[in-house]
Amino acid sequence: MRDLLLLGPDRNAVSGISTHLNQLMDSQLAHQYRMSHFQVGSEGRAEGRLGKLRRMLLSPWQLAWVLLRERPAIVHINSAMDSKAFWRDLAYLLVARALGRRIVYQIHGGALPDVFTRGSAAYAWLVRAVCRIPDSFVLIARIEDQAWHRFMPNLRTRVIANAIDTGWVPETQDCGFRTSGELRLAYLGRIVETKGVFETLEALASLHREGVPARLTIAGSGA
Repeated sequence: MRDLLLLGPDRNAVSGISTHLNQLMDSQLAHQYRMSHFQVGSEGRAEGRLGKLRRMLLSPWQLAWVLLRERPAIVHINSAMDSKAFWRDLAYLLVARALGRRIVYQIHGGALPDVFTRGSAAYAWLVRAVCRIPDSFVLIARIEDQAWHRFMPNLRTRVIANAIDTGWVPETQDCGFRTSGELRLAYLGRIVETKGVFETLEALASLHREGVPARLTIAGSGA
């Protein structure tokens, strides 16, 4: 059984990445890999400016120690395309590559690459160089995949959409579907195109065409 080290925020944080980590660690993959978690970022931490600076300086070295001690076969870095996450996770990416680990680099939203690089040729070159380092580059939406292939035509990507864990629903309950006769769905998040809101509306239309009564409630901020 091989070891898999997952990098991401505190597992108890209210975060899409935290949900993703928990789903992985509670999934059938736990029978194939020994999975452990290395916490990154400020979510779930009570720290001031000095503590944050100390963490930023020491955390890459702490990751190196964990990699040397536990020797995981795969390092799964969960990041996002915003400046703070990109530069923070670049340090972890370089440490994992320097120590010869196979790397899965998964992008969880943020800006699309042409927007992220802000028209800077030098910055775009750097982002392309960084994205060639991982062994596997994973995205969570088709629109992101299309944008990345416009930005890097030769980039090999995998699209793995976020999942919804229905394991918590007791088999003896129907969550009101049979009693109300209607499938009730909710979206909570930023209301922007890159979050897949339009795809959600298309899915709702498909349900209606198939005669499935469904109601979608959308809540959040954005454009």
